[in-house]
Amino acid sequence: MGSWKKHLGVGLIIELIVFLILFFGFNWFDINLNMIIKLIIIAFISPLVLDLDHKHGKLRESVTFIGLYIGLAGVLCWLFKILNYTIIMVIGIIVSVLSHLTFYYTKHRGFIHSIPFCLLFGYFVYMILLDYKLALFGLIGCYTHLIADKKPFKMF
Repeated sequence: MGSWKKHLGVGLIIELIVFLILFFGFNWFDINLNMIIKLIIIAFISPLVLDLDHKHGKLRESVTFIGLYIGLAGVLCWLFKILNYTIIMVIGIIVSVLSHLTFYYTKHRGFIHSIPFCLLFGYFVYMILLDYKLALFGLIGCYTHLIADKKPFKMF
């Protein structure tokens, strides 16, 4: 399946089913605005994260541009001496460059399209949010990409 829209659609459908099972069946998530925002962000990013190695991947393109905008904001703040945003400038540039160069140094549908990478993504979500429930939700969302590609058992 090549379209980001199809990956997102399959991901959102499966994630909704998983969410409903975990919420109503196991009372897993405390519903508040903060949790809803986190769930929505994870639900929309995780099915697309495996295409970070694709030259025209929508998530990769978005991350590249967001990094550029963050870097530009840091440069403008530095130039006009609004605040010392040097670290923001550096982080934005690093994010943009790493995102843009990902497809040069990885093979599309290589390691990034694998179960171990889905596990790494889940761990990454856990390290950022410190919530194993959201990490598992992110891992499931990432795994939906492999399901949509009809490669649910791909290890490397």
